[in-house]
Amino acid sequence: MLRKNLYFIVASITLIFLVMPLRSASAARESGQRVLFISSYHPQFPTFFQQIEGIKSVFEPLDILLDIEFMDTKRFVHEQNLVNFHRSLAYKLAHTKPYDAIITGDDAALRFAIEHQQELFALQSIVFTGVNNLDLARSQNDNRFITGVVEAVSMQETLALMMRLHPGISKIIALVDGTPSGQGDLQTYYRLGPKAGPAELTHISLENLSFSELVTRLRTLDEDSAVLLLSAYRDKNDRTMLFHESLKLIKEHLARPLYHLWYHGIGDGVLGGQVISHRAQGQAAANLVSQILDNRPVADIEVQETSPNRYVFDYRQLRRYDIAVDSLPKNSVLLHQPSVFYHLDKKYTWLWAAFVLGLCLVVTILLLHIRDRKRYEKALQRSEERYRAIVEDQTELVCRNRPEGTLTFVNEAYCRYFGRERHDLIGSSLLPLVAAADQSIVEKHFAGLGADNPVATYQHQVVAADDGTRWMQWTNRAICDHRGQLIEIQGVGRDITEQKRAEATLRDSEQFLTSILTAAPIGIGVARNRGLVWASDNLFKMLGYDSSELLGKSARMLYESEWEFERVGRIKYRAIAAHGNGSIETRWVRKDGQVVDILLGSALIDPLDQAAGTTFTAMDITDQKRADDALQKALVEARGARDQIEIILRSVADGLIFTDMNKRIVLMSDSAEAMLGKQMTEVFFKPLTTAIDSSLLIDQLDRIGRGDCAEGMIEIELVGRHDGPGRFIQAKSSAVMAAGGATAGVITLLRDVSQERALDRMKSEFISTAAHELRTPLTAVMGFSELLLNQKGISNAEQAEYLTIIHRKSVVLGKIIDDMLDLARLDSGQVVRIDKALTDIGKLIRRCVVDYRRIFPGHGFESVGIDQPLPLLADDRKICHVLENLLNNAVSFSAAGSMVQVTYEKLQDEVCIAVKDEGIGMTPEQAGKVFDKFYRVDASNTAREGLGLGLAIVKGIIEAHGGRIWIESEVGRGTKVAFTLPLGGSI
Repeated sequence: MLRKNLYFIVASITLIFLVMPLRSASAARESGQRVLFISSYHPQFPTFFQQIEGIKSVFEPLDILLDIEFMDTKRFVHEQNLVNFHRSLAYKLAHTKPYDAIITGDDAALRFAIEHQQELFALQSIVFTGVNNLDLARSQNDNRFITGVVEAVSMQETLALMMRLHPGISKIIALVDGTPSGQGDLQTYYRLGPKAGPAELTHISLENLSFSELVTRLRTLDEDSAVLLLSAYRDKNDRTMLFHESLKLIKEHLARPLYHLWYHGIGDGVLGGQVISHRAQGQAAANLVSQILDNRPVADIEVQETSPNRYVFDYRQLRRYDIAVDSLPKNSVLLHQPSVFYHLDKKYTWLWAAFVLGLCLVVTILLLHIRDRKRYEKALQRSEERYRAIVEDQTELVCRNRPEGTLTFVNEAYCRYFGRERHDLIGSSLLPLVAAADQSIVEKHFAGLGADNPVATYQHQVVAADDGTRWMQWTNRAICDHRGQLIEIQGVGRDITEQKRAEATLRDSEQFLTSILTAAPIGIGVARNRGLVWASDNLFKMLGYDSSELLGKSARMLYESEWEFERVGRIKYRAIAAHGNGSIETRWVRKDGQVVDILLGSALIDPLDQAAGTTFTAMDITDQKRADDALQKALVEARGARDQIEIILRSVADGLIFTDMNKRIVLMSDSAEAMLGKQMTEVFFKPLTTAIDSSLLIDQLDRIGRGDCAEGMIEIELVGRHDGPGRFIQAKSSAVMAAGGATAGVITLLRDVSQERALDRMKSEFISTAAHELRTPLTAVMGFSELLLNQKGISNAEQAEYLTIIHRKSVVLGKIIDDMLDLARLDSGQVVRIDKALTDIGKLIRRCVVDYRRIFPGHGFESVGIDQPLPLLADDRKICHVLENLLNNAVSFSAAGSMVQVTYEKLQDEVCIAVKDEGIGMTPEQAGKVFDKFYRVDASNTAREGLGLGLAIVKGIIEAHGGRIWIESEVGRGTKVAFTLPLGGSI
């Protein structure tokens, strides 16, 4: 009885193993079916190989081929990247057999597929995976060709987990960048996070920080905080990092627990979380494709809105932050947990014991059938021989190697390809077979394989048997032990040299065609039934439209009227029918409404099939037609051109001289004649030295003539005419190029900079004077101060005298400094600041005259017409400063006993105030300069004190009030200074 039961157990186990291959066989389908996977990112993005692993786990048993295209939108976010990808994919799809289905990975790829569905994937089934935009995913239920699997992060669950595992934290900080996906996750973070609770939600954004600034912030985080990593790929300076690079940076400078919403990163510094499994996402999408390939309509498959997320943790991080495993949610996955001998409760222990006992029974039964085992071994040997025959007969290269590159197995194709014997290859490194420039790529690729990244495809160059460099594409699979350690790598390779050459040729051809289309100053397009089906970039630029606005539309939209559209069609197609091509001038309307003249040329694509359409060229001849009109007008005006040139030369303020390559004068303007005192008739075609005797100018012309420089500038001094002062002339010379590119001569501009140099001298004198004027009162202040400090026995009268002198000299210093500050405002372009208030100007004048009558009793002071009050809006302090300055000048430049008169006169809309003295007076030349900054009538060392700023500042004050100031003077007869103030603000 026992023996029968044992036979029954063995038969049951055997039946299970027999049914499994039958079931697999029943799932087999027609081989050769092809699926295209469009990834939003690039191979180094951490989720990519997890998605591929999930997809291939379904496809490989079903013999479904998988091709992959990368959009790379995470690293290249600009629109041009999408344009380039669309162009490349459209070309590939047009030159290959149609795919049986399309899979899109993540949001960017789904949006691309939706946008170009009719153009690139018409009537094709599309399955998406990894999509975070739930509204976008749900809306595909209305699209009978698109379905898929939603990727939803477990934001609420992970935040609740963080607060439960870290009850003492008061703050949760999200790390995020400015990428669209990162900002979307940040909105979800604040939307789904707890509105109130023990932990405050905040974030640190790389949108406002560089990676180095992020490091500083991470180092200073509080001990009562935990961190949730959302996205850290790009900083504010547009510097990008791959996920493992940014995670390494964060891990090295963060001392707080780090959580994540995705599987990648756990085990590399991330503590854990309820994470998205991209492998499960890929499996779900592949299963949907399998159903579709089994003829299930896409419209019958609803979008899967449940994301298969799991709790995953790194055991090492749990130990680091003293988190007990028992506190984790049930069914949590622990990475890097050390193996334990006995960690099960009593129930599971007895179950294991029963299982072991059952195994012992099975072993006993197997021993009873040891003879059958030999038969099975022989069958297995034959099966292995068949397997080896298949491997050896493969045209593709098959090998296995250790992680450092030592070969452990190669097939015959591998040996033939590299021209080596099997025994020479086994045990040797494969790296010498790789091109030296690509050996680092292979080493990096091997280092990246492991339990988390088991399968990868890459390309590199090798040294083939003929010593030539060829291209290989390898698909490698990691073989790991039970601990997840990489022990061996199995690779399958194929020669893609011809493919690479074809791609290079195609790329060169595309670049060549693109350069032609870009360089051609015309728009090019293809039309069918007078509808636009293709156009070059130059045509879009010419008309101001983008491709979506023109392609697929009737050319009628480009014409001013229906009549013009029909006229062009009749004439053009009549010419094509007669000659095979035709051209016509017409007018098109740009998108902005501007009308442009167009020269339109057309030809049939296929002369035998007019329905195939036409190619056309469109040249904007608006400028050409305008140029023709302008040329006609120029020809009419050409007769007067010479007279106009002469008028221009006469009107140029600077002197102009044109010399030929032998430095002979060919042309000289009237202003140059006046500046040099030479007539053109005297120096025409004579050496330049006959007009200007300057070796510096001759050297400058020589350098330009030799081509050492294109232009130059020097300053020369000319002797004054009729014993007058010398003049400084700035000479700027430039080469004049002929039509053929050779130097035809040199044109020299002469500018008189004598006044500028005089101003420089005046400034130098001002500095000297200012130093002298400041030193004199300062010496008195310091001397008398020292007497008061160091001398004893000084009487009160002497002390008062000394203090009076110090005060008077301090007042002088104050006035000098005020003048210099006012001058600084004027020099910087600022108007003198005034504070207007209602002021009685008559009273102000009387007060100033009384003060000066008391201070200078040796002079007579008289005021005329200032009896009545005159209130108006003015700055009384500034006007007082003006009057004091004018009265002080009148006293300083007139003898004792002379009269100083102040007059007042009311005009129509202003008042005029004048100060007149009987002093030494000035020449007209001196009177014309007194308002200039730094100018003093007598600049000698014996001159009266002052910086020469007084009247310049006075002028600024009066002009700031909206008034005018002028001076009348005659040598020996005295001076009169008058100014006006507007009555516009009077009461």
